[in-house]
Amino acid sequence: FVARGMPASRRIGLDDRLGPYLLDTAPPSALLAATRAQSSVTIGLGHILEPYVRDAARFLGRLLGGDVSVRRRQLRAGVGADVEAFRAEQVLWGAAGAGVGLLTGAAVATARGTSPLLIVGWVLTSTLIGIVAKDQLLTRAANRREQGMLAEFPTIAELLALAVAAGEGATGALERV
Repeated sequence: FVARGMPASRRIGLDDRLGPYLLDTAPPSALLAATRAQSSVTIGLGHILEPYVRDAARFLGRLLGGDVSVRRRQLRAGVGADVEAFRAEQVLWGAAGAGVGLLTGAAVATARGTSPLLIVGWVLTSTLIGIVAKDQLLTRAANRREQGMLAEFPTIAELLALAVAAGEGATGALERV
């Protein structure tokens, strides 16, 4: 038993053979790092507003639908599939849009004396812009991550070919890469 463990009688594995050549490799891609969106439903007044934001998020989810699409885009973006948190963020973005719309509408109303109905329409439009902007940011993040993965593909293929040519099986080569 002891004699089998001696260096002279031990078979040299692929890790031992390739290890010295792989030590100076570049650090792994940032795309492979686990990234999870650090989103918070509670902003400002915290726990007081949380139930209202959750209810509004549920209502927005029922109104817009497409939870499967949102979950798929979140997975493509690498942020983890949490549709409820995304809808809550959409509600907050819509509230921010409504606030900006209200401020700009009030400024225009005091400067020009426009109709209150026009200001209400402006606030509703700003709210919708906030909700859609959050959705578009998710789509853009998913597309950007996919483009980064496609840019890394030739390197991955080359490393797979190197590992297979060195004698490793397909499964082992995939695990190594």
